[in-house]
Amino acid sequence: MPLKLFCHVCNNLLSVDIINDNLIFICQSCQSRYEAQDDDSLRYEEVKGSDIAIFSKILEKIADDPVNPKMYRDCKKCKHNIAKYVRLGDEHKMVYSCVKCKDISM
Repeated sequence: MPLKLFCHVCNNLLSVDIINDNLIFICQSCQSRYEAQDDDSLRYEEVKGSDIAIFSKILEKIADDPVNPKMYRDCKKCKHNIAKYVRLGDEHKMVYSCVKCKDISM
């Protein structure tokens, strides 16, 4: 059985909760609860600190990710004026990536 994403009662997106070390899927609308099966999984990785280097995989893909918002920002390397950005770390630092040359700036 694949990972549960939608409520069987009202078709709303399920949220995830961990109760007594058990993975539970909960509908925020109708409060239906679904216990996880053996083949369901959830990966959660908490990163402490503000060292931007720990986000290297994210930094490589900022410009290519279609979800990241665009903005006008002049690139110092290639002079292109469109960049995408993400917020990283405990301080939510803005990190920009040029969509043309993928140069990273803060």
